[in-house]
Amino acid sequence: PLVIGLTVSPDRLVQIRLQKDFPSVGKRSFECPQGDLKLVCQEEVLASPNPRMRRVEVSVYDIAEPERRIIKLVQLVLNQ
Repeated sequence: PLVIGLTVSPDRLVQIRLQKDFPSVGKRSFECPQGDLKLVCQEEVLASPNPRMRRVEVSVYDIAEPERRIIKLVQLVLNQ
């Protein structure tokens, strides 16, 4: 499952980086299944001390064991 989590999170972070819009501060969850694995991704966008940057955290959980995080990745996004 860790390897699969590694593919889900970076894909979402790449999507955010390629968006033209600066991500809004907030939290959301969405299903992100991989093959037979039922996963849920939790994305949190946080303000940073630099107003031109946002901190994006994406965590992946197994729906069957929602208290167990498989992976968490963090990225800073610059408003250009």
